[in-house]
Amino acid sequence: MRDEFGEIDPDEIDIIEADPGAFGPAARTDDAGEGDGAAGAGPATSPHRSRRTLVIAVGAALLVAATATVIVWRPWASDDHHLSLPSHTVAAATLTERLVLDQPPVDPTSSAIGVPGGSDQGFGDQFSDAEGYFFVGPNAKMAFDGSSDGQWAAFYAVPKDSDNAPSITVEDGKEGGTVQGAPATINQEGPGQLVEVEFGPVDGYLISVASSGLSKQQALALAEVVGVENGIPVVRDSTALLDLKPLGSMAAYAATYELLLSAQSGAAFPTERTVSVQYGTDETAVSVTSRDVSDKEWLKMAAFVLGGAADHTVHGQPAIAVEAAGRGFGAGATIVCWEEGGRMIMVTSHDDVDATLLLAESVRPATDDEWAAVVAVEGQGQFDSFGFDS
Repeated sequence: MRDEFGEIDPDEIDIIEADPGAFGPAARTDDAGEGDGAAGAGPATSPHRSRRTLVIAVGAALLVAATATVIVWRPWASDDHHLSLPSHTVAAATLTERLVLDQPPVDPTSSAIGVPGGSDQGFGDQFSDAEGYFFVGPNAKMAFDGSSDGQWAAFYAVPKDSDNAPSITVEDGKEGGTVQGAPATINQEGPGQLVEVEFGPVDGYLISVASSGLSKQQALALAEVVGVENGIPVVRDSTALLDLKPLGSMAAYAATYELLLSAQSGAAFPTERTVSVQYGTDETAVSVTSRDVSDKEWLKMAAFVLGGAADHTVHGQPAIAVEAAGRGFGAGATIVCWEEGGRMIMVTSHDDVDATLLLAESVRPATDDEWAAVVAVEGQGQFDSFGFDS
């Protein structure tokens, strides 16, 4: 089978420059030394309230607004299996966020218009200072509820003094331990299913590793070699990744879920930099949702999250088209997703794939009058428009 990442030597992987963001938890330890937790020491308790990991929380209410980016690959991996991972820089989209259907079935009924620095009712601020990356095995897929097929793993690191740092506390069935010399908690949900390892502080960061399809021993081995160096997420021994290959930053993962959530919630879940317009309600709803992104790596992340492949086209661009049932939408819904002009665009409808692709082809920039009609219904979304289970 063709390697979608190209010809990549598992010992040397092309790289970029740094930034990213977002995933599940880590912990704040007020009385533990920085990276010098003694072996056998119990995890510290913190006044910060616990947060579930991004993957675990995904079916309830999602993630993070991530900074849009442009990625430039460069070979930074060394012969000793040390892997430096891509970073992101801000890039302006060339396509306007004011997108509508050319001939909508009805007038707009609700909208959410997120702007940088504006009100954000999502999870964008919770992971804005995180660094991390996502890795997947052959044919790996993830469902909207966080379940998955195949193997994947991801890690994120957040500064130990961040307001977003959760606590590392042995509770809810978690097992205590030590990783990289720091207090840790380990949580496993079923044999071969999700394994979560949280530990720190290490080099000023609290780190979370989550995996699916890996054993607890394999997840712990990966946790021992991940971190952040000079602001860049790294895997110090890439052999711990086994057959997993880089997919994209946690920022891309978070933004993909945020886009999906905005479309799913009927424009009632405003998040920063995500714009959603809905036409109709309940079983007739159609929506156009978009956010600024960076490059085709985001489409690969969307394919993983949506469980599809970019085997269609919209406006001449590769597109994913999948049935939406089981992805937080009601029965009979369809999702079409593509990238254009630096924006990821998602069209959802209660119709089949062919009909939804035709709607997607009709998406275009709005006239001033059309956009005024969209703005007039801002904030009037209904959470149950696509069968959202609140």
